[in-house]
Amino acid sequence: MATAEDGKAVEVRTEVGLLSHNVRIEGAPQAGVSPTSVTARGFGCHVRVEQIMVGGVLRRGSVELSSVEIVGCGQEASLRHALQFEQVPGGGSYIRGSSVHSSNAVGIRVKDTPGLEISGTVVHITIGSSIAISRSDSVLVDKTLALSVYARIPGTERISVLANFEMCVYDLETDGVTAPCSGTVLRDSTAAGSHHTGVLMYADDCTSATRGVVLQGEIVAHSTRAGFLALGRPDAACAGLAGFTVHHTTEVGVALPYNAAPNVRRCSLTASKPVLKAPLVSALETKI
Repeated sequence: MATAEDGKAVEVRTEVGLLSHNVRIEGAPQAGVSPTSVTARGFGCHVRVEQIMVGGVLRRGSVELSSVEIVGCGQEASLRHALQFEQVPGGGSYIRGSSVHSSNAVGIRVKDTPGLEISGTVVHITIGSSIAISRSDSVLVDKTLALSVYARIPGTERISVLANFEMCVYDLETDGVTAPCSGTVLRDSTAAGSHHTGVLMYADDCTSATRGVVLQGEIVAHSTRAGFLALGRPDAACAGLAGFTVHHTTEVGVALPYNAAPNVRRCSLTASKPVLKAPLVSALETKI
């Protein structure tokens, strides 16, 4: 609880994450450009891991990042994000105990890269989503803070670029909806300070043998416009979310558009108005 000089009290929540690390990758302004100019703020380095063909030889990228700080990277209004994984096959690559902050684009972009691990990482201040994943099965996002997401252009409200955790729903390149990932996990992580949504994902399809994104442990979304936005999976007879906390959202705690018979269980929704927005609610078990 914070108290101003006029005596008014405001309830706030603080997230603490480590930004400084042993290895630092920092974007530098272009030659002849002032570091304080708008141009410098929109142009930074681009760390990319991918699979490419070079001289008829297929090169498969792989990276193990631990205690690495990536700052001032990404290029605004482009598809060059601060840290990007694309078409990296198999597993083995990971980001552990690192930070990505002050990004001019998405903080961490994962596309067509199964088995990636992002753990103990902080993503702070991005122009676009903190972490955006598409078409990547069995990705683990664990004990990660995703904080302060801003629109690319003032007033922009495109869902596809404004979520702390954008989990297997949109493809940024085509700006279109993609099929859900299978076996991707969001565990013990926090989303806060988004111009749109804390966690954007497909709701679980209770009729499917292969589940989409799985929420595990304590997932918290606060200080955003919407805590969770869960879209209905194609042809799903019902959809569900379970095991999370949402509080202090400015518009809605949980939005379940297009879902038939959504089932929301084992969750806590506080200081959000309305707490739940859905066409039909069944078996609703919440602490409000």
